[in-house]
Formats: sequence, structure tokens, C-alpha cells
Amino acid sequence: MPPKKRPKPEKGQSFLTAMFKKSNVSQSASASDADDPMEGGSEELPLSSDAPSGTPSPPSHEPDLGAKSKDVENESTKAPARQLVSSWFKVFPWLVYNEETRTMFCSVCMNDGVAKNSFTRGCGNLRKSALSEHAETSDHKRALQTPVQVQNQMQAEKMQLTREEHAILQAARAVHWLVSEDLPLSKFPSFMSLLQEYKVEDVDKLLVSNNTTYSSRDTAMDILETLAEDVDEKASVLLKESPFVSVLADESTDITIKKRMGVFAKTVTTDMIPTTRFLANRHVENGTGQVIAEGILDEMSTRGVDPEKIIGFGSDGAAAMTGTRNGAAGILRHVNPHMLNSHCIAHRLALCTSQAAKDVPALQEFQETLTTLYYYFKGSANRNEALSRIQELLETPQLKIKEIHSVRWLSFYTALDTVFRSLDALLTYLAASDRRRDPKAVALQKKIASEKFISLAHILMDIIPIVTALNQFFQKKDIDLALIKVKVNQCISDLETMKTEQTGEHRELLKQELTVVEGARYYKGHAVTGCKESDITSATTKFIDNLVRNIKTRFPDSELMSAFGCLGMRPISFLSGEDLTNWGTSDLEKLLDHFGEERKVTWTDSEGVEQAKKSAPVVDKEATRREWKDLKETVNAQHYPRDNFAKLWQLISRFHKESFPNLSKLAQIALVLPVHTADVERGFSNQNIILTAKRNRLNLDTQNMLLKQKIEGQKKRDDAYLWSIVKRWKQKRERRLFKSKTSASQLETTNSSS
Repeated sequence: MPPKKRPKPEKGQSFLTAMFKKSNVSQSASASDADDPMEGGSEELPLSSDAPSGTPSPPSHEPDLGAKSKDVENESTKAPARQLVSSWFKVFPWLVYNEETRTMFCSVCMNDGVAKNSFTRGCGNLRKSALSEHAETSDHKRALQTPVQVQNQMQAEKMQLTREEHAILQAARAVHWLVSEDLPLSKFPSFMSLLQEYKVEDVDKLLVSNNTTYSSRDTAMDILETLAEDVDEKASVLLKESPFVSVLADESTDITIKKRMGVFAKTVTTDMIPTTRFLANRHVENGTGQVIAEGILDEMSTRGVDPEKIIGFGSDGAAAMTGTRNGAAGILRHVNPHMLNSHCIAHRLALCTSQAAKDVPALQEFQETLTTLYYYFKGSANRNEALSRIQELLETPQLKIKEIHSVRWLSFYTALDTVFRSLDALLTYLAASDRRRDPKAVALQKKIASEKFISLAHILMDIIPIVTALNQFFQKKDIDLALIKVKVNQCISDLETMKTEQTGEHRELLKQELTVVEGARYYKGHAVTGCKESDITSATTKFIDNLVRNIKTRFPDSELMSAFGCLGMRPISFLSGEDLTNWGTSDLEKLLDHFGEERKVTWTDSEGVEQAKKSAPVVDKEATRREWKDLKETVNAQHYPRDNFAKLWQLISRFHKESFPNLSKLAQIALVLPVHTADVERGFSNQNIILTAKRNRLNLDTQNMLLKQKIEGQKKRDDAYLWSIVKRWKQKRERRLFKSKTSASQLETTNSSS
């Protein structure tokens, strides 16, 4: 039977059935892409929850039954517009859709910053095939391999673990938390028992048998060792890859009265990224330079690092550290004669302040009064409580009197600031003390309730913060060498201004609060004894003169470290012609005199035999001079930012590495120079947090493992990081926990190979 002929609608008419279809666009798209159900999209928008967060949601395309007949006619005659399908986001997780422009983007290629293709500009071809083709492009594949994308991919992928693997992952998380919170690992078993009580998933699997449990302290120590090994491995890689290495070392005595030497190292990558790493807290039998140097060389040898790469040595300036013959610096030069010895600039500045006050009797007396005041309140809870109540009544800060420590850089300012802010309360308390029962209070009142003490407190509150600000700058982790000279000169200028103009915020405050009534002197209503104004002026002037002279002596312009500042090229934007050509040449010549020539050291060994060591020039003199002229012009022409030394040289290394090989070496040396030893001091602070009165039996190996994780270990406890630790832990030896167990990842490998 022949098929029936389908009637054709007249002009301007359409079939009635078209009005009851879900969507003309959906029907047309389905018809055209029937071979690929993902292509045309039987799934309707708005997008499902599978779409990545932050992706704009395209509009819903539900049918409008009230559309005009003209629109229906146009739909039947025009090609339907393609629509985005929500399920594409599952297949292509990098897909980003812009609803306004109806274009697709690739988040991987956009974040890469290098890739340039239609998916970085916006692709309007809304086909699944376009997405598949983009996924196969070299641009996209290369962008996927960048460190950021690899890390994101690792974190995004859900690891399929057995229950035993998940249990030990939880144990690793617990150990990491205990170490981060400075809690003893002896708490690990009870902590895991608590997790079992709370029914934390799979923790019960750690109990293999009555005799074998992975909730013991031994397991915690084993995991801690693995965490420390991970830190050690990363540090050793940085040391081996760094073209130059500097060592920072200092000595301390721990709570068990044992001498320790903290060892840190500064490294730099070929891309000019500097880092400072903790290496070890070593035991030293005595503090001689020979023992210190041998400890440092042994640390480098243990890590497989060539000791000739040691280009700098930083210390606190003690004779055992800096001695040219028997000091650690002198002995390390036997390995590399080009090595620079650096006296920590924060230590130097602290010496400037303390020595400036030595031959000023008024300031010596002032400091002694601060110390006496501290010990007066230190041993009495009643005195501290009484002072606190007075501070509360006077609505002043409730502060405790601080001690001046000779080994703490900012302790004098802290003690001064506390007394200054508590002057009113102190004078009130001392005046109300029982003179017969508390003769110490009477003696203190005579010293503090005097115009000399109060005036010096105000004047020093204007002077000391200038030096303190410089000291805080000197303690920054990665200090900018180009700024050292600038900051020192600014400090000297501010001190000179303070001396000549005799102005300051606290001096002006003193004029308002120190009054004279009928010949008697009062400070905030408290009667005080007077003194000659010339005595205060003389003491202030002499202190500032001594301070400025000491700073100039300890931070000379001729210092080789200052010469590295020229590589920061800060002022070249303001120079041109001959001025630009000549700028920085004198500093560069200082560097070339040291690093552009062969250097030789001679010494006599313990057996009386004379020894000698030569080291070849680090850079070529003439080539460096040519590079210097070209570099200034290049940086000026490119308008590279020069507010940060490291960032400037990262740009130069990225775009002009081949053009300036010799200057790049000098910049790498500048970035690893041990300007200060604040990192070592912070290491000792962590040592004192870990080694307490209740944990004083920790052996040195355990201390080092805890310090490595606390100082250098990863702080975030994400699954990807902890799983890498667990895998390392599993590989160390056979674990009964996993005996006859196979992880999901191993099953996948077995299935794919079969």
C-alpha cells in the first residue's frame, strides 16, 4: 500500500502539533545532532549543580506558549541556535561559559597566561566536538602540566583508598596536628582512642591484633620521622640546585644547659627566587671556631652539597665566629677564599645603641633604675596587683614592668615604653607606699619622681623608636639589599634632626605635662624634684652623637655588602646621558675587585704544615663592565619596577638571562648573602617552645625532627600532602596493617595491565 502523502501547509500556516512541542530549538537541535546525544542537548538548561562554581548560568529555554505567530513562522524558517549542555561540565571540568556573549572559555589556558587560542578569547562554536578538539591541542596539554594545574588536579581527584590506608591517613593527620600544637607524641595513643570513641571513620582499623596496633607512640615517631625526611629532602634539593649557598649559624644553651648550634642556609634558584631553610640544631662540645666550622662542613657533606658553593657566612659577630685565623669564618675560607663573612646587621645596631649610652652617666643611671624597677615588682604578686588596680582606676593601660635583656634586640625599647605609659600609676603607687615597711619604694620614688628621669623618658621615647624601626627592618625575612644603605642614612638623618631642632612628639607632650607652680615642679599633679636643663640637654646631645658615630662606624659606605645595592638600580629613571653611564660604576668595581679576580688564602694546619687554597674568579671583569652598561639601558627602556631587588632580577632572568650571565651571578650572590641571623634566633625560639621543663628529656634527633616539621613543614593538612607522607611511610618497611590488603590504586594498575 503506497504511503500517504503528507499535506503541506499553506503560506503563513503551520501544523497544530508544533505548538505542543517542548521547544522548537530543542527539537531542531535534537534532529540535527541525533548521532550524538551529548551534542545537541536533550538536557535542558538551567545548568545542574555539576557545573563549576562561579560559572554563569545560561538562561532557561522553556517554551513561550504566548509567542506571536510571527515568531513561530521565523522559527520554522531560520536555523536554530545551538545551546550549551550542562553535562559538558562533567566531561570538561575546565569549561567556563559566558552567557552574555554566548562563548566558551578554558580556565586552564586562561590561568596559564601563555596559551593563546580561541578558548582564551572566547569560542562561539557551541559544539561538544569543539571542546574535544581543544582538549587535544598542545596549548591545553602544556597548560595542564604547569605546577599550579598539577597541584589543583591532585587536590581535585578523589583518592580511592582502602579502609586501612584511610586509617593511617587519619593517624598522619593526628601526628601533624600534635606537632603543630607543640604537644608531646606520648599523647598520640590517647588521642587516637578519643577518635575511636567519636567513631571517626576507619580509625578502628589501626588495631590489627592484640599485640599489633598502629595507635602507639612508636607509630607516631615513625610518622614524625617521615615528615622530617620530606622536609630534609626538599632542603637538600634546594641546596644542590642553588648555584651559591650561604650559611647562618649561632649558638645557644637550651633548658638542659647543653650548647647547641642552629644552622640555616640561604639558597637561590636560577630564576632568582631566594629561600632560607632550617638545616639542623647541632650539639657542640665547645664554642671554638674549629668545632663550629667542622659542624657546618659536616652538615653540607651529609646532604651531598659541595662546600665550595658556600659564598657567605653570617653570625652574631663573636670572635669564635668571625676570627680570620681560628674563627669559623677564617676556617670556612680555606674551602672557598671568595666567601664573605657577615656580622648580623641587627646585632650590629643593638651594639650601636648599648655602647652609645656607656659613657653617658645620666643614661647609665636611667637604665639601672629601669632594671631596679623590674626586680622590685618581679618577686611580689601583691605589688603587681596593687599597681594593676591603680592603672585601672587611672584608666591607663594595665602593663607589667618589663626586663632589659642584653641579648634581646628590642628589649630596651619595650621596657622603656612600658614604664613611660605607666608613669602616672607608678608615681601614685610609690607615693602611697608605707615608708617604714617598704624602704625600696622610697628609694625608687626619689629616682623616678625627678625631672631628670621623667625628661629622659620622654626624650628617649622620641629617639629609641627611630633605631627600633631600623632594627625591625633589619629583621625582615628576605631583606632588600638595595634598601639597607637608604634606611641607614634615613636613620642618621632623623637622629641629627632630633639633636639640632630638639623637637619630637614626646618632648612637646612633656612641655604640657611638666608644670611649675610657685617654684615647685609637678608632673601630672605629682611633685617632682628639679634639675638643671643643661644636664638633660648635654646627656641627650652626647647620646645622639655617640649613636650616630657608632652607626657610621659599623655601617661604612666602603662595606662590600653595601656595594651590592647598585644592582637594585633604584634611581636610574632620574638619570640620563653621562650621569647614567657613570652611575654605580664605583660600587661595581668594588664587587669586581673581590669576585672578578683569583683569590688565595694560606694557613698552617694542626701539624704545622703550611697549606694554601686558590679559587678562580667568579665573574669576568671586562664582560661584566659591558653588561653593566647595557643592563642600565635595558631596565630603563623596559620600565621594569625597581622597588624590590628580587622581583627586578626575576624579570631580568626571565627575559634577558642570556644577555647578562656575569651580572646574574652577582645578583644571585646578593640574594643569598646572610645579611642578618634573625632566622636563627627564631629557630632558638621554636627550640625553647618544644624543649620545656616537662619535655627536657627529648634527645637531639627528636628535637631536630620536631623543629624541621615546625619551621619548614607544610602547615596545611590536605589529603594530597598527607597521602604522599603515608606512601613514603609505607615504603620504609613492610607494614602488617597492609598485609594481604590491596589499595584501590593498586587494583586499577593491575586491571589496566591485564
